[in-house]
Amino acid sequence: MNELENNKTFRFWIFEDKKQIGVIMLIKVIARRWTYFLSPHSPLIEGNYFEVFSQILPEIKKIADREKVAFLRVNW
Repeated sequence: MNELENNKTFRFWIFEDKKQIGVIMLIKVIARRWTYFLSPHSPLIEGNYFEVFSQILPEIKKIADREKVAFLRVNW
């Protein structure tokens, strides 16, 4: 659906010791004022949510810089 609207979609699977512990989907939304990443169903993470999310945040920031994204919007 998002690809049909020309929104790029990024999907990440998070692993720890060869076990999948999370998944996150980011949609690049180009709005009138801003370009931003939308995570529509929030990152699904098993275990300590904030610890795992803080570890993957630098990778998301690298991609955001490359894609010229202003912010990350997370829908809970």
